[in-house]
Amino acid sequence: MLETLQTNSAFSHYRIVSRIGAGGMGEVYLAHDTKLERKVAIKFLPAEFSGDIARLARFVQEAQAASALNHPNIITIHEIGETDGTHFISSEYIDGQTLRQRMSSERISFDEFLSVAIQTAEALSAAHKAGIVHRDIKPENVMLRADGYVKVLDFGLAKLNNHNGLASAGDDETRKLIDTSPGVVLGTASYMSPEQARGKEVDARSDIFSFGVMMYEILAGQVPFRGETMMDVISAIMHDEPPPLLAAAPHLPKELQRIVHKSLKKKRESRYHTVHDLLTDLRELRDEMHIESRLERTAVPDRPESQDSISSGSRLSTNSGRMKDPLLLTEFENTTGEAVFDQTLKMALSFSLAQSPFLDILSDNAVSQALRQMGRQSNERVTRKLGEEICVRQNLKAFITGTISSFGSIYILTIEAVSRNGETIGREYEQVDSREEVLKALGRRAAALREKLGESLGSIKQFDLPGGYVTTSSIEALKYFALGREQTLIGKNLEAVPFFNKAIELDPNFAAVYTSLSVVYANNRQWKLAAEIMSRAYDLRETVSEYENSGSPISITCM
Repeated sequence: MLETLQTNSAFSHYRIVSRIGAGGMGEVYLAHDTKLERKVAIKFLPAEFSGDIARLARFVQEAQAASALNHPNIITIHEIGETDGTHFISSEYIDGQTLRQRMSSERISFDEFLSVAIQTAEALSAAHKAGIVHRDIKPENVMLRADGYVKVLDFGLAKLNNHNGLASAGDDETRKLIDTSPGVVLGTASYMSPEQARGKEVDARSDIFSFGVMMYEILAGQVPFRGETMMDVISAIMHDEPPPLLAAAPHLPKELQRIVHKSLKKKRESRYHTVHDLLTDLRELRDEMHIESRLERTAVPDRPESQDSISSGSRLSTNSGRMKDPLLLTEFENTTGEAVFDQTLKMALSFSLAQSPFLDILSDNAVSQALRQMGRQSNERVTRKLGEEICVRQNLKAFITGTISSFGSIYILTIEAVSRNGETIGREYEQVDSREEVLKALGRRAAALREKLGESLGSIKQFDLPGGYVTTSSIEALKYFALGREQTLIGKNLEAVPFFNKAIELDPNFAAVYTSLSVVYANNRQWKLAAEIMSRAYDLRETVSEYENSGSPISITCM
């Protein structure tokens, strides 16, 4: 069948779009699922291997192992099937690049390394808790989405620790053996653990070793165990100690060097006992680095920026800590299919960021004016791509964008500050277990992003919204508020009233709605109603932040 596959070829409820690549386990294609209207990745086992029982078992095993896991950092398997005698796996399509591709393009920053390492460890921890050992952790099997989210792929070598009858098979790059009996070598040579290289039984600690090799390679620019032949590499893994990270990367924190080298211990009893323990150390290191950075900024708030801090892209502030130019907010990319998040999250983020006395958010009217100057509709949705263009045309320093995606009942939220030249200044993400938690998570991530833009912890604590909310805890109320705001921005003031009233019905304590509704009534000379509504807003003044009470930059200006 593979010989006949080409663009627009169809089978079952899939239509082939293009070929993505190939590996030891088969060809991979981008396809369109016509039943559920989504992009998918289809991996086909070559027809000549369909009669190979062991290879077929391994192909099926990959699907079964991956589909048994439900975690946002692990690829989602949709279906395993057969068509015209050819077996295939349908999985989510990941728009991004492998960690190997990312490593070959430019040096990975320390912040990005920690993000990739922590997310990969979270995926492995989830797999190990389910009794699954990956056994082939390497940069080719870790993908990075454009929003910085990590996905671990290819559980083709996975071994279920519980006895469910799944067999394991060997890797083509080592020895084509099909059993897990002693003496069989599995995995990719450079990333194998000593016990894996010896063909012994492996457990979760083998993945820890492979993960340690991957971390070492990202940080040092080369794998810790090398040789001219595969057997030389295996010999180095079993007998040689890795060169100290200090020699290749002396700037790295000593704690990180300790973490990596502990992961690479020859005796598995000397390594981390679980990935969860390793993950805890990585998270603590990340938190300590953030605290040190905050203390440094707070201790000397008015120091001139060094060239290093400018080139690192970690700050946008001037030597006084205050932005010179306003920030543009773009719409969130919403892949959840839930319309309640459209426009809503951008508004929630604007409320959160507006609490900072050091950030200047470009007003909706200014954005509309910029769009008109570009020959576009004044109410056009500002996507990330359009935001980049606006930044260049308006000579803005940066814009802030975000994404929200879902996996079952889990929601993944990402916000990112991007400079005019496309460089990421800061990125924050969080996973929550329900839709009701999204707004709180957004408030927390917005505060963390303010730190990365140079604001001190003391300032963030002083000028923040009570309870971490964007004035309301109801995302539905915020949605109606956003719809009302949209009407006022195109001059339809009275049309906004039903939306504002619905928002108040959903959350009677949503202070910002009363303020906006009062402005609408005042602009239409309904002074009595305006006064009554404003009185209610005043009564709720204790529910908003100190900065809002002193005059928030978020306000309705009717056109």
